[in-house]
Amino acid sequence: MFKTIHIFGHGECQSISETDNKIISIDECPSAQLVADMIYSHKPSDLVMSNDFWVITIFNESDARFQSLDGNFNVEYSLLDVSLINQLNEEINK
Repeated sequence: MFKTIHIFGHGECQSISETDNKIISIDECPSAQLVADMIYSHKPSDLVMSNDFWVITIFNESDARFQSLDGNFNVEYSLLDVSLINQLNEEINK
C-alpha cells in the first residue's frame, strides 16, 4: 500500500510506501496522464491555470495536490478514481 505517489512534470513517477521508495520514468506508466487528467478535471472553475504540472502528489486516503507554475489546488481523495490510482501504483512498482 502506498503512502504517497508523485507524478513529476519532468518525466518521472514515484511511489513511497512504508518499506519502499521507487522512481521510474513516466514512459513506463501509461496511466500517469490519465491520473493527471482526472485530478485536473477537479480544478476549481474560478482558478485560471494550465494543465501543465510541476508535480502532482497523491496522499493515500487523504487528498491529491496539483501544482503548476501558475497555480495549485487540492482534491479530496473520496472524489478520485481509486482504481486508476491503484493501477498507477502497480505500474510504478512492477
